[in-house]
Amino acid sequence: MDGSIPIIEINRENFQLIRGNAIQELQNAENEFSSLKEEHKIPYVELISTIIPNFITVVLIYFDPSNLHIYLVFWIIASLMLLMSKSARSLYKDVSKMKTVEQPTQLFKKFSSLSEDKKGKTLFLALGKMLLINFKPFSIAFSLIFLINVIILIFFYRTGFDFGLYTIIIFLLSLSIFVISGLTWWVKNYPKEFPESLLNMDAKLKNFKQELDSCSRPKQIFTVSFLIVFLIAMVVFLIALIFSPFILTIFLMIQFKDQLLTHIFQFFIIIIGQFLFLLTLEVFLSRYYTMKWIEYKIIILKSSTIASIDATLSDPSFFVTKKPDEIKLRFDFVRLNFLKSMIYTTLKIDYFGFFIRRLLVLNLNIIQNDEDIKILEDYFENPLN
Repeated sequence: MDGSIPIIEINRENFQLIRGNAIQELQNAENEFSSLKEEHKIPYVELISTIIPNFITVVLIYFDPSNLHIYLVFWIIASLMLLMSKSARSLYKDVSKMKTVEQPTQLFKKFSSLSEDKKGKTLFLALGKMLLINFKPFSIAFSLIFLINVIILIFFYRTGFDFGLYTIIIFLLSLSIFVISGLTWWVKNYPKEFPESLLNMDAKLKNFKQELDSCSRPKQIFTVSFLIVFLIAMVVFLIALIFSPFILTIFLMIQFKDQLLTHIFQFFIIIIGQFLFLLTLEVFLSRYYTMKWIEYKIIILKSSTIASIDATLSDPSFFVTKKPDEIKLRFDFVRLNFLKSMIYTTLKIDYFGFFIRRLLVLNLNIIQNDEDIKILEDYFENPLN
């Protein structure tokens, strides 16, 4: 009897500690959600800045319809330039501003007592989920811009405008962007199978080698030759996908250099309008996904953390009649949900206070011990609802 009292008090205090932290975090989340709802319900500056250059473009086309096809070519060139610059700058510039993220060496110290597989898997799943969430606004915005490119290509074809081989190349590039955007949704819906297949690649390669060794010599040669050709084709495709916007931009600007020089003002107006259009889309989309995350966080804190703790603490016999393993199981459930709600923090990126975009960044403060990391692995292996 004397030995059971301290255990009862320690467990009750642990539940109460999480409850207090959860209530504080719930208040912060509700305040942040309310602030996001009230802050820039309609971002007038961003919308007006986006509308003006695009309206000027429409006016120019209206008064100069003979150059409609040239203006549409300018739109395509602008989209390629944006894709080229955005993909190169976003990872460097945006990630460099994530001051809440620790250095990689510090991060790995958090996982020092776990096995290498556990460490790598947990880190991969955590950062991968974060990148997928943050990539959504970017992928949707560019998918929309390149959907307009496809419509322009169809218009060129229907009106007999000779755009040559560029039609096929830009169509394939647009299709690649749609596929990449779709893959982000597929990975989101299958967050466990995809990363595990990558992390288990070494074992799969070993099994493949064993099976290959058991085959006949001609079959080995054919299989290895096929794999080499396939890998070369994949490398060529990836290189082409990465560098095609740069190469296409150069060739298009050379081919249409006379039109660019005579319509340089119109070209810059189209570039500015498209750039602001892209930024405004990212403002709305990043705000939407951030609010969606905070809503999810509030639900987890209310229903699965605080309510569960209240039900546990209101039962006076729980800590007396339940076995230590059962108490720990309930405590791990509560802690899991609390950690799930804390896994990401929000980060704001803006241009001089305007065009405010929001990112989710991994909150490393909650990774304090091996047990928490093991609990979080369950979260990383399940979809974000």
